[in-house]
Amino acid sequence: QDQTELRKAFSFRSAYRNDPQFEAGGLSRQAPLEDEIRFTFMIENDAAVARNYQRLASQALEDVFVNEDVATTVGEFREKVIGDIRAAVERVFPALALNDLGNPLMNGTFRFDKGTSRGFLYKNLSGGEKAAFDLLLDFILKSRTFTNTVYCIDEPEAHMNSKVQASLLDELYRCLPNGSQLWLASHSVGMMRRARDINATSPGSVAFLDFHDIDFDTPQVLRPAQVTRRFWERVLNVALDDLATLVAPQCIVLCEGAPLGSPGKNTSHDAVCYDTIFETEFPDTRFISAGNSSDVQSDRLAIFSSIREVAAGCNVMRLIDLDDHSLNDVAALEKQGLRVLSRRHIECF
Repeated sequence: QDQTELRKAFSFRSAYRNDPQFEAGGLSRQAPLEDEIRFTFMIENDAAVARNYQRLASQALEDVFVNEDVATTVGEFREKVIGDIRAAVERVFPALALNDLGNPLMNGTFRFDKGTSRGFLYKNLSGGEKAAFDLLLDFILKSRTFTNTVYCIDEPEAHMNSKVQASLLDELYRCLPNGSQLWLASHSVGMMRRARDINATSPGSVAFLDFHDIDFDTPQVLRPAQVTRRFWERVLNVALDDLATLVAPQCIVLCEGAPLGSPGKNTSHDAVCYDTIFETEFPDTRFISAGNSSDVQSDRLAIFSSIREVAAGCNVMRLIDLDDHSLNDVAALEKQGLRVLSRRHIECF
């Protein structure tokens, strides 16, 4: 029993999971999942859909004659076999419904309803649909018995767009058994963003490991990364390259200071200070130097209006130093939508 539990400690999926089509012409009993070895190196193909079809069909046949209650109806039995898989698929692809297993003794394969089509064959699914279905099917089958397991998936986003990637992560997280962990190696913006959202809802449930600038030629200790603005900029730079600069933060604060590109060594001094101070507490906020106090108030450089025009949904604020303003001045400025420091300037803090 201990050896069986030890073999369930980890479950691996390689990045090469292509299983484009299959048709079963008979039933063959599969080895228990804890004894199954589909690949020995992470560079090998990890085709699992056809095997899992055989596992479902052969287990269903055994249950009919050996394990199932005689009072169970056909509809109830079919729901027990594929109901949870169908529900997971529909949450990721609302227009795709797993129908049945077909006839496992003759051209057997997974059949779906899709739009007006009935009995839509597995082989006719898109690449993204097959990739997501493969992961969900394997994950759900294992989760029925692998309940104290580290599930490791390399590049789960392969062949999928960002929206599907986020929905898939939601579903994998939903199906994760209590006491188990899900480890993903991914450059996917969709996956990373949804992981951040999950952590915001359930703090401490997600840890990000950042391999940036780590020299693996020497021993290293990996610790969860601080999820700051700089962390996200590095992630987006890997995922999007030069398109990363097009991704706007949730909030932009225009502050005093020489704008980026101005001559002198103190370019964007205040903005750099604010970014450093607040990057952990407010990772979705970016500070931009927009000139002197008058420039910020009047938006002389048109930064305020430009950002609001091109970055839909981005909150833009203006922040100035207290300087010699009186309490009445501060109240009047705040009515105009400006924020004023409580001290004369940033250096006073």
